[in-house]
Amino acid sequence: MSKEEKIKKSFSVPLIIIGSGNVATQLVKSFIKKNIQIAQVYSPNISHAKELASITKSQFTNNLKEILKGNFIYLLCIKDEAITPFAKSFKIKEGIILHTSGSIAMNVLKHSCKHYGVFYPLQSISSNRKISLKHVPICIEASDNFTLSIVEALASIISKNIHVITSIQRKKLHLAAVIVNNFTNHLYHLAFEYLKKEKISPELLYALMIETTAKAIELSPHKAQTGPAKRKDNVTIKAHKELLKKNPDLQNIYNLFTQSIIKTYHNE
Repeated sequence: MSKEEKIKKSFSVPLIIIGSGNVATQLVKSFIKKNIQIAQVYSPNISHAKELASITKSQFTNNLKEILKGNFIYLLCIKDEAITPFAKSFKIKEGIILHTSGSIAMNVLKHSCKHYGVFYPLQSISSNRKISLKHVPICIEASDNFTLSIVEALASIISKNIHVITSIQRKKLHLAAVIVNNFTNHLYHLAFEYLKKEKISPELLYALMIETTAKAIELSPHKAQTGPAKRKDNVTIKAHKELLKKNPDLQNIYNLFTQSIIKTYHNE
């Protein structure tokens, strides 16, 4: 029997899922594949709660007072701004309560329960995509060693990449993740829109997008950098700026990144 199978076999604490969005949906699917019991799904939107509960064959509710109480793990998969108000309004004497946020401190959950912590999957998660969490970093934290051991066992069921980090470290990691994921994706969007406007297919960028990410991982982003700003090719840079005259927002972004790259590689 593998280590993962032993952990799964010994893990008997049912989960209660608070929320029904992207993170809740993907975590539920991952836990169900490992035969982890989902006792209940709560969502303010009853139809969403019912839809997610249909996957788990569990109870569902949109009433805070109907959330089951007892020796459960309550997994909060809700918006960051909703975590503190929820914790203050939801009091439990037993069980463990965890949130899944990258930016919210763990201690906000102390209002709710004696045993609390964080279960943060570091991944861009959309409910309509099939993803495996097997190699996704899950960053965990807990109020005490007992709770940490439970959270680590739960995380180990769906991922082989577990990291115990503090709330401060997690906030900084989340910031870096926003830059790597959200900002980069927005740049993709801007580039695609620019090409569409010029009647050029954005699909021509696909191979470059794939290679850029692969090379950054293999070599490091610093070593992988290429382009006119890295070369300090002022003729090409000037020509690009001219093309963007009628698109001042994109031109400003181009200028900002160009200056940052020049500063990085020509002030070393």
